[in-house]
Amino acid sequence: MILIPPSSRCRGAHGVDATHLISSIKIALADDASSELQSLSLRAVGDLVVIEGTVESREHVERVRRIAESVVDADHLVLRISRLR
Repeated sequence: MILIPPSSRCRGAHGVDATHLISSIKIALADDASSELQSLSLRAVGDLVVIEGTVESREHVERVRRIAESVVDADHLVLRISRLR
């Protein structure tokens, strides 16, 4: 499992609409050609967006990170993604 924790400064951040961010990330993932990325689970925990699931490879993990960080600041993003190989 690859865990990418948020930086400590985002734990007290306010004013981030995580629901809107989740919707935006889901749209960005849906636009991706890989249907595997569309099966990930996204949820809000406070002002953080948590993406969980299993993907096939390290490249998929990096793709999820790039897509998510294009929508939300990395300080508000936690990836809990296992890879199969």
